[in-house]
Amino acid sequence: MNILIEGTYSEEEREIFDHTFSRHNATYLDDVTPEGGLGDAQVLVFRSWRTVAPLLPSMKRLAFMQYLFAGVDRLDFSKIPAHVTVASCSVSNATPVAEHAFAMLLALSKRIKEHHESVGKGVFSQQSPLATELAGKRIGIIGYGEIGARIGRYARAFEMEVYAVNSTGTSDADITVTLGGLHGILHDLDFIVLSIPLTLHTRGLIDASALSMMQDDATLINVSRGEIIVEGDLYEHLVSHPDFSAGLDVWWHYPHKGERWEQAHPFLELPNVLATPHNAAMVEGWRLRTVRYCSENVLRYMEGKEVKNKVRKEDYLM
Repeated sequence: MNILIEGTYSEEEREIFDHTFSRHNATYLDDVTPEGGLGDAQVLVFRSWRTVAPLLPSMKRLAFMQYLFAGVDRLDFSKIPAHVTVASCSVSNATPVAEHAFAMLLALSKRIKEHHESVGKGVFSQQSPLATELAGKRIGIIGYGEIGARIGRYARAFEMEVYAVNSTGTSDADITVTLGGLHGILHDLDFIVLSIPLTLHTRGLIDASALSMMQDDATLINVSRGEIIVEGDLYEHLVSHPDFSAGLDVWWHYPHKGERWEQAHPFLELPNVLATPHNAAMVEGWRLRTVRYCSENVLRYMEGKEVKNKVRKEDYLM
């Protein structure tokens, strides 16, 4: 089977591809000559949608696309032929993302940021502000896939009650609902973690209405996509509810190369915000792990086995 690999890779990453696809005809896009054409490619492994989008009309035999990132919301599915299967790699770095989400939850609940700043100013206050004990608290995990389920396991280790929101309404959590039941549980939750994909159904899921249903001192963690939350609504809620806190690893606006990073609202000026630069998955070896996972998933497709992380295109098409 003919495989086309788009992107720039290290020597170690290429070794993984070359070893996994040793029995197949794999070609790197950089090595494709104009006269060689793309028409024979049946499988496409890619990192850049901008690069591969104009190539798709020439890829007449294409049947499977493996994306080397977890979120597929940047892909224009209207330009992908209906018969082509698309898979992401959302599972490959689930553990570090779940760890990052829980690290933010711990930092905010234990008021680490405030105490660090106070001590740095020479103020040694042991009781103000008081930390939150996690045992007995309720955590709602919106998006209970590989990442969400791991967060749930960490929460149970801290003796928390786990609420899950997923597409089926069933899971190993204490209470599980679908998105339709989300508003019915928000007021019960001390912590809310967003680990759900950005789709037509989840864009703007957390708006002023949803925020108003949350406890005044709840903590919201987002490791999914910025657009799951309405940016202005969250900012206004954080300003008007100083006991409410948010840990944000994902954002609404990303800088192009050389640009200054900034948002439409000054979140970092608020004391009840903890921010990281969308680096939850960035642990040592994450790229090698991603390449290995995706190449093995391609091999599953070529061997006629069930593909992991198959994308539901209808969730992204208008």
